[in-house]
Amino acid sequence: MTLRGHFVEIIFNNPDNGYTVGLFEHEADLTMTVGFFSGLTPGEELELTGQMVEHPKYGLQFQVEQYNYLPPSQSEAMYEFLSSGVIEGIGPVMAERILRHFGELSFEIFEKEPHRLKEVSGIGQKTYQKIVSSYQSILDRRDSLMFLQQLGLGPQRTASIISRYGQDTKHLIEENPYRLYLDFPQIGFDAVDTLASKLGFERDHEFRVHAFVLHLMIRFQEQGHVYVPYQVAKERLGYELMLDEIIIEDRLASLIGLGHLFLEDDRLYLYQTYRAETFAAMDLSRLAQAPTESLEYRDIIQAFCDKYAITLDPIQWDALETISHHPVSVITGGPGTGKTTLIRSLCHLAEKLGLKLLLAAPTGRAAKRMEEATGTQAKTIHRLLEYKFSEDEAALFFERSRHNPLETDILIIDEVSMVDIFLMASLLEAIESGTRLILIGDANQLASVGPGKVLHDIIDSGVIPTTNLIHIFRQSEHSLIPENAAKVITGSRDIKSDQKGDFFVMRTGNTDETKDKLAQLITSRLPNYYDFDPIWDIQVLTPMRKGPVGTYQLNELIQGLLIDPNQPDLRGFRVGDKVMQTKNDYTLAWRDRQSYDKGVGVFNGDIGEVIEVDIRSRHLIVVFDKTREVEYSAENLSQLELAYAMTIHKSQGSEFPCVIIVLGYVPGILNNRNVIYTGITRAKQLLIILGSMNSLYQMVEHVDSFERNTHLSERLAADIAR
Repeated sequence: MTLRGHFVEIIFNNPDNGYTVGLFEHEADLTMTVGFFSGLTPGEELELTGQMVEHPKYGLQFQVEQYNYLPPSQSEAMYEFLSSGVIEGIGPVMAERILRHFGELSFEIFEKEPHRLKEVSGIGQKTYQKIVSSYQSILDRRDSLMFLQQLGLGPQRTASIISRYGQDTKHLIEENPYRLYLDFPQIGFDAVDTLASKLGFERDHEFRVHAFVLHLMIRFQEQGHVYVPYQVAKERLGYELMLDEIIIEDRLASLIGLGHLFLEDDRLYLYQTYRAETFAAMDLSRLAQAPTESLEYRDIIQAFCDKYAITLDPIQWDALETISHHPVSVITGGPGTGKTTLIRSLCHLAEKLGLKLLLAAPTGRAAKRMEEATGTQAKTIHRLLEYKFSEDEAALFFERSRHNPLETDILIIDEVSMVDIFLMASLLEAIESGTRLILIGDANQLASVGPGKVLHDIIDSGVIPTTNLIHIFRQSEHSLIPENAAKVITGSRDIKSDQKGDFFVMRTGNTDETKDKLAQLITSRLPNYYDFDPIWDIQVLTPMRKGPVGTYQLNELIQGLLIDPNQPDLRGFRVGDKVMQTKNDYTLAWRDRQSYDKGVGVFNGDIGEVIEVDIRSRHLIVVFDKTREVEYSAENLSQLELAYAMTIHKSQGSEFPCVIIVLGYVPGILNNRNVIYTGITRAKQLLIILGSMNSLYQMVEHVDSFERNTHLSERLAADIAR
């Protein structure tokens, strides 16, 4: 379906990606129109291609799939366009003069005989040059738009690309289409490769090979690897590119020479990853070898324990002894082994000794849990390092660095197993020598989402003093949660279940039975028997997102059970919904409901509640941590998802009063004991495993066989040995 006309009102426009909602006038009719546009100007005549859609909440609207520019056909539209200020040198008065002089031929003059513009009073040579140059920029922008659309790129991507490259878009892409993959990796290599083929680029073209090498390295990095063995990379490239070994070696050498890759011995790195690993080792070595005075801790900690009726076991006292004598130390242990008690003790010690102490964790939820347990403020590592986001560079920067280090005597980082090599490098760089650094985490939990296995490598290096807590304190002495977690991590199938205890297993024969029992647990059994809030106390976990018992289907099921389906719905979200932020957004604004403070930054994994849905303006408001209000508009709603059920990976760093782990078929990459162990250790009061027992036993029996290629352990040991 095609509409010809112009926008008479822009209701909403996102300048970053061009997403626009507006009233479009065509043939004396007005239609609500939505789509992605690049640089709309009032009065511009457009030809829109798309379809009318009857939205259940928003009514009839035209969804734009493609559009073309047309010259304005009416004098009112011509005036609106010329007087809009989009053409330098032409304002309302000059627009009237041009239309009075040329009438309906005005735009023909602009395009075919621009020199005649000097016939208009007030347009001298200088103004004429401004007008011609400015109008040519508009034409170049439109030409780029048509060029990109003909290549098959959709309106949203087209708008983003033109916003980045400007009027040189067409020239830059014709010169090297693979720059799109480097600047817009979300497009994907395959899509860019198809586009390049349309432009006549051969499969062995140097630009293509360079881009594919980086694409392959990024794929390895997304799997957690810090480096790739050179021979493996070379063989893989030869197989996928079908090129001779000599050509592959030449292209790799070229990328190494350009600084995109780095080769050390037989290890091939993306340069920024090599730099992160090298600097992490160097800075950790620097901190570990700094002169440090011993802390007089025993009397202070004993008084603290006496006051709060705490009993530390000998290993915990050993940990305190280690911390008191070493500038860097690691504390590791499973659930309930006293890691949090040690953090509380250290907070008290710092206060009594007059030492400044900072607490941090990788995620907002982990930091909040740390703060609640200790009564001391805790921040995310990003906030601790004072993140800054530059839209121009599309990169994250930290204010804190070796040139502006953190001001503290003691720094405690919790949930270190979640920290990847990039964040660890940034953190260590910002710590002054002489600061006492304490790294805490559970080495048996899942590795970080990003590259590396930092906690494992630090422990395996053997040069950083490490204490492994093994005595279980959490819950009651008869708690089955830590007991079964310990069995899982050793591969034992002897998992105890007690429906009167805090850990029980509910076997089901099929998916329908699993969902029926889940519904009963959430809506009646658990709220009635344990007084759990079905939304905020109960967290459903599952290994995967897709499938009959993945997060997508389970969230839809639980939302239907707990939230009124008749209330306003915006892209599946309703008031009262439990939602989760799925990416770090360093520019998303928030307002504190209590203090009225304002700030920016909402982070991957933050959980909140939808408190307002406005269908008319297509926005909703979410409150995180019961205090921070964030408004989401139509174009960034994709950053949210329902959070009644989440993947076990997403739950890492959090704890919930009640956890229900739902198991069905589990694919190979997730079918291991570290995944189920991480899920079990999220529960504070009650853990229920619901579904297939075969899947449970398979996960327990399988060790995560996927080994990440890292060299941090060896670097660290070598740096300290020097």
